[in-house]
Amino acid sequence: MFRSRQFHCQLLLFINKKIKFEASKCLTTQVVLTHKIDKPPNITAIIDAADICGFPPEKMNSLYQSNPEAFISSPKQWSGLLSVLFSYGFSVNNILNIISQCPELLRAKEDNILHNLERWRNCQFGEKLLISLLSQNPQLINIDRKIDIVKRVGILSSYLEGKKRVGKGIAIAPSIVFENWTTLFNKLEFLHSLYKDPSEIVATGVLKFDLNFIKIRHEFLIRAGLYKMPKKDYRKCLDKNPNLNSIVNTPNKVFANKIAGLTLLEYEVFKDIYDLELSNVDEISDSDFESDSE
Repeated sequence: MFRSRQFHCQLLLFINKKIKFEASKCLTTQVVLTHKIDKPPNITAIIDAADICGFPPEKMNSLYQSNPEAFISSPKQWSGLLSVLFSYGFSVNNILNIISQCPELLRAKEDNILHNLERWRNCQFGEKLLISLLSQNPQLINIDRKIDIVKRVGILSSYLEGKKRVGKGIAIAPSIVFENWTTLFNKLEFLHSLYKDPSEIVATGVLKFDLNFIKIRHEFLIRAGLYKMPKKDYRKCLDKNPNLNSIVNTPNKVFANKIAGLTLLEYEVFKDIYDLELSNVDEISDSDFESDSE
């Protein structure tokens, strides 16, 4: 499944040779850059060495123009990141996308990247889904070691019913990896009480929203008589309720007018009132906690 250590060595050898070649001959890159500036020698070495490894020169040219910050890194840093990502099955296009979105990975410690990739691999999403997830959200490759990814994925899978579904959920709402666990837990509990189909929770990306926002949208519909809380026969209720996507993924005006059948002003006034209700509940909870502590 993963490329061999031999490939890693070959890649380093190619890049080291190319750097020495550039230094001795002082050649300019064969890639014609539209930036009419003198390029530092390491940029020439990086582009030509990447070309040897299968990176199309025109794509490296495009990356240089759109994200010159990536070329501040040394050829050695490039070689380290390329070899690691290649060994985990990332394609040329995957790697270009990763560097374009997250050039700071070039300056990250190689052992940290390896450690994090192993942690993600242990989440058991499947190689195809994992590569897609990390290519689209490269900040996850450089995640803090203090975050227990495997444990969090395990708990999420109990709500979303399957690790692959968790992987898809993270792809849509990557913030759930970093979010305070208590905050995320409360959000999951609330949604789980309303929606029994976890695929709807994943597909809508509702987990990326603040819990108060989710509560306000639902409560507005409940008080307007348009949303029924699920009971024992929850399917009967859910069929008549507006779908989750229309509740959370619509602008305020569209939600108020089209989904709730009311005005934007009515929704905004309700938001202020409900925010006040929620803050009062929080204050009561805090005072109860302090009394118990005494």
